Amino acid sequence: MAKLNRQRLAAPVGAVILILALIGAGFLCVSAWNAIGNLLSNNSKKTELEKVLLPVLMFDPAPFDSAETADPTMLLQSSIWAAVLSDTSGKYNVELGESLSIPETDVDAAAARLFGPNVTLTHKTFGELEQNYYYNESTHTYFVPIYTEIGYYIPRVVEIEKKEGDLYSLTVGYVDPHGGILVSLDAHEKEPDKYMIYDVQYNREKDLYYITALRDIERTADFFSSIASASSAASSMAS
Repeated sequence: MAKLNRQRLAAPVGAVILILALIGAGFLCVSAWNAIGNLLSNNSKKTELEKVLLPVLMFDPAPFDSAETADPTMLLQSSIWAAVLSDTSGKYNVELGESLSIPETDVDAAAARLFGPNVTLTHKTFGELEQNYYYNESTHTYFVPIYTEIGYYIPRVVEIEKKEGDLYSLTVGYVDPHGGILVSLDAHEKEPDKYMIYDVQYNREKDLYYITALRDIERTADFFSSIASASSAASSMAS
């Protein structure tokens, strides 16, 4: 397939997204989503949350206390790919065989679904060389590079803790499936490289989960015990 970043191959999920960008077929997009969901979890709620987290987690962002204090470039990149992943109709055009054109309005809408209605994006060109995301100020359109390194991880929600009201804290594993350009069929069996905490706020009116914070996790004895219990439960479900 097309040549990717010379320093490191894109993650399997990235390859799936790359194929979708090239072909632009709604049927393939839905099929890929279902395949990713089956790999990530057998639990419907965890699967739903993993799909919410994917556009953010796959780039392994730095922790943030709120969307307002998060890296603006991370917000942009995650929102762009949230828009791409939500496209089941193949409406985004491939320009000159090199980039996918995404309207600014779609990126803003994706950001609101991902981080909440109060998030404000700073629209700009970002990235370097093959990783460049070009923003056309006159047409208010992003041109996303097709031949690019897209992401390294897929999420595995191992624990959901309900806080006050509709706030939840998710213990999430970062899984690197390894497998070249294909999603590894045994990705659900691989141990995550690390764990992080994602705080999400459920909006009942819109039936959406907003990502409100990303935090490092304290690796105590209780933490490792809970992870072991979650892994055991997942194995039982799989069998």
